[in-house]
Amino acid sequence: MSTRLLLVVTLLLLLGLALSLLANRLLLQRSRAYERLYNQTRLDPLGLDEFPAGETTTSERPHILLYGDSRARQWPAPPINQGQVVNRGIDGHTSRQALLRFPIHAAPLQPDILVLQVGVNDVMGLALFSDQRDQIIGQTQDNIAQIVANTRALGGRVILTTIFAPGREPAIAHPWQANPAGTLSALAEINTFLASLAANDVLLLDAARLLADEQGYTKAAYLQDTWHLNPAGYALLNDELGQLLATWEP
Repeated sequence: MSTRLLLVVTLLLLLGLALSLLANRLLLQRSRAYERLYNQTRLDPLGLDEFPAGETTTSERPHILLYGDSRARQWPAPPINQGQVVNRGIDGHTSRQALLRFPIHAAPLQPDILVLQVGVNDVMGLALFSDQRDQIIGQTQDNIAQIVANTRALGGRVILTTIFAPGREPAIAHPWQANPAGTLSALAEINTFLASLAANDVLLLDAARLLADEQGYTKAAYLQDTWHLNPAGYALLNDELGQLLATWEP
């Protein structure tokens, strides 16, 4: 073997080793993040410690309550002319968790308007429970419908946001996840149901449609990572939210 060829082979081996080490590091970080979330959920299944009892009330009834999962938690407060905006999103929460904690984190606040973004974590579960697809989709729909009903029972109105898709990502990045086409199909089924809940006091903010590319994935220009939005994505949603809120202004 010539010296030049030996050098090329050595460099390729070193490059492969570096990439392998980087991939292992990323997998370890992600594994630790999921392990932390798993154990945190075991210790506090409903995330009640996220907003202690003393923080569940405010000096005045909030005009808008942003409620749901991490996508809701990261949602910046929309500019409004009256009242205040309170956020009760919790990272990693499913629609079931959001429903079960509603009497503690939402009902005492009695918001005028609840902006609901939840359900993506339910759909992510399809990767592990593909044999329960219909059950998971049905439960997600029922949970969200009940949150809407609970808000209306308090005299509040709802801005119901559809569940936007993840961004496009090489399958090798998450080999254990459900196939993307299956994820999009499940989201579309849930979102069609959510649209059916629209009423005079329940308006639909179609986040999935606003953010989607031609294949139905969320556009890269709006993404912070595969599943979460950057400021540009939230600016788009807040523009739409402002238009919806204007329809309820006297």
